[in-house]
Order: sequence, then C-alpha cells, then structure tokens
Amino acid sequence: MHFYTVRAINRPEVLNIGTGLYVQFDTDFEVLKWAINEARQRHKCTRLRFHKEEDGTMWQYVVPYEEQNFDLHDYRSRNEDDVHSRFTEFTKYPFEMWDQM
Repeated sequence: MHFYTVRAINRPEVLNIGTGLYVQFDTDFEVLKWAINEARQRHKCTRLRFHKEEDGTMWQYVVPYEEQNFDLHDYRSRNEDDVHSRFTEFTKYPFEMWDQM
C-alpha cells in the first residue's frame, strides 16, 4: 500500500507521518526511549522495508530488531506555534524508500 500510494500521488513525503510528544511533567527520558524501542521490537510494521531488484521486481521485508537511539529536542523556550512549525518541517522530507535500515 505504501509503494502504490507514493507512486499514485508522486509525493513520497505523504507517508512520512510525524509524531510529537508534549511532556509537561518530569519524565525519565531513558524509560521513554526504552518504551519506544519495546514497541518497535513488538510491532514488525515499524521495521518494514522495501527492495527493488534490477529487473524492477519489488518486495517488502521486515528487518531484524535493533535498539535505536532517539534524539530528544527541548522546546520549552519556544511557543506552541513555533514548535508546531518545526515538527511540520521534520515531516516535509521523505525517507529513502528502498533498503533503508
């Protein structure tokens, strides 16, 4: 479905769905990172990749789970509109669709 959506719309960024988490209380960010990695390990759809052979044959596969480190950004000094604009910027650029780990 991802492949055909990108092909039909011809805008790969349409599948780049950004997510922001607004935290307004003390948080153990190491535990948060652990929880995100735990979800990635349990749900194979978060590790789905596409491959294209030289002859044009395409297929999808699931990469083995590897723990991933996540960048954290502190936007406490910015107003909500600035933060929303920054999140929108993050999602404007598509991910490379083929064979990315």
